[in-house]
Amino acid sequence: MKRRGISRETARVCVTLLVSTSALAEGLRLPFLETSTAASHEHRHHSEGADGCSSPKVETMLRALGSESDALYRRLLEVHPNPAAAAVVEVGVFNGQQCLEAAAAGFSSVFCFEPSPANFNNSAAAIAASPITPEQKAAIQLVNMAVSNTAGGTMEFHSKGTSGDYAGSTIAAAFQHEASAEAAPITIATTTLDEYLPGKLPNLAEGGRHRGGAYGRHVAAEAGASDAHVKELYIVKIDTQGFDGMVIEGMKELLRHKQVAYILLELWPKAMGLPGRKSCEETLHLLASSGYTLHDLAMPDIVYQYGTAKTKAELGHASMVRPDDIEGLCGWFLEHSNEYGMWTDILAVADPLLGGHSCSMHHSTNA
Repeated sequence: MKRRGISRETARVCVTLLVSTSALAEGLRLPFLETSTAASHEHRHHSEGADGCSSPKVETMLRALGSESDALYRRLLEVHPNPAAAAVVEVGVFNGQQCLEAAAAGFSSVFCFEPSPANFNNSAAAIAASPITPEQKAAIQLVNMAVSNTAGGTMEFHSKGTSGDYAGSTIAAAFQHEASAEAAPITIATTTLDEYLPGKLPNLAEGGRHRGGAYGRHVAAEAGASDAHVKELYIVKIDTQGFDGMVIEGMKELLRHKQVAYILLELWPKAMGLPGRKSCEETLHLLASSGYTLHDLAMPDIVYQYGTAKTKAELGHASMVRPDDIEGLCGWFLEHSNEYGMWTDILAVADPLLGGHSCSMHHSTNA
């Protein structure tokens, strides 16, 4: 395992999830990693398969404790020691509420991507009407583009101005719903986070090559750095109706240099399996192979209606013991879902002790 540019002692400090306060551990109830050797740490998060491949595990403590994505996001915003030196990204904005939360928390750059024209306009109106200060509103950059794995092109987008607007394949046809209920597709410009963000945050062009990625910038942010070029990319939050894997693929360089401290994404295996998307397995393996520890979060209550169990209690019990390996977790959701599919959320945490796993991927992009 490689740990170039970061000492073991520094890694032990950084591994407390980037915020050196006991409030984070207590409030989020995130498991602190043990002050062990790098080798034993890697053993905790990987198991040896029959083919000798190192297979990543998905941490389950947050799921067991009932930690939910939106509350976790708000808590992460609250505990950052110097948000003025950090940036937050939201992909799939809907109504602008979480962009406003980041701006109100004092983050100096809040990038909010919303392809739906109706949702974009509603978000802009909500931001304009918000009681936050003019300086906080100025931190928000609302972008009417689709974030994907390619930049400079266009793609099909289905927009009705709801939280279910989505990119790419027709979900209704795939899930045997009435196609007449679908919105007529529009064409929207595409970008990637690798392409868009370095031009807005110049320090990202330097990457982890010189400053230790997210960790180097977090140290500077915590120390109160005011240099506009020292900005930590703190959170990337993604909710794109099954398109999340394509967004992740479009930030490979950011991942490679561990420039993002936290990534929150929705995991909807059924929708991720549609043509032109990245599967659940591909998406999680890409994050793990980039040195991110994966934490499975609790399913929202609304999800249980899409399960196959006779009662919510039965499905809830099955959910608490769902697998902690990538293939098993993705397969569990397909096995226990109706034709629409259940979903959960994943927190990916940049981990300086993990250099990525060595399993070769046998999954390909859905054609």
